[in-house]
Amino acid sequence: FHSRFGLREKLTEEEAKETKNEEKIEAIQAAIQLVDEDFGRTIIDLGLMTKQGDITYDLLWALIPPNTYLRTYHQGTEQEMVLYARSLTYQCTMEGNYASITVDIVNNDGKMFGIAQDAFAIPEYAGTRAVLDLAVYPLEFHPEKESLREHAIKRGKKFAGITRKFVECSGPAVV
Repeated sequence: FHSRFGLREKLTEEEAKETKNEEKIEAIQAAIQLVDEDFGRTIIDLGLMTKQGDITYDLLWALIPPNTYLRTYHQGTEQEMVLYARSLTYQCTMEGNYASITVDIVNNDGKMFGIAQDAFAIPEYAGTRAVLDLAVYPLEFHPEKESLREHAIKRGKKFAGITRKFVECSGPAVV
């Protein structure tokens, strides 16, 4: 399901080549046909709902594929954050069901600066919910996605520059 866009791009590339690899083209077409047959209804439902800005709990897996940039709001810093989705799994616990989204974030714990993993939970809900009301959602739905992306990159570069200037030492030091 998540590979359908990549498959269509690859098919376009192969068909545009002067020397076409017919076997490869047929294999890609077969894969696209399989996705369309198996997930046709899901593709239609997802398209209709996201066009209206809504999503059901059962289709969160389709809304948030791996390797997607996401947006969330961090209460502690009172700032929007851009995350990188790695996986979405549905979890069942005694407290209730939820979708667990594993993400990569840029982090500094005071000892190490780099990429860390975090997880977000979206509790199960009935009916539809506005995508923008989710705790975390694809950046592409944000009304100001380009400015948020630019701001996150600028802030990340500034943060990375600051953290590299701190050095831990013991004893006297001269800077």
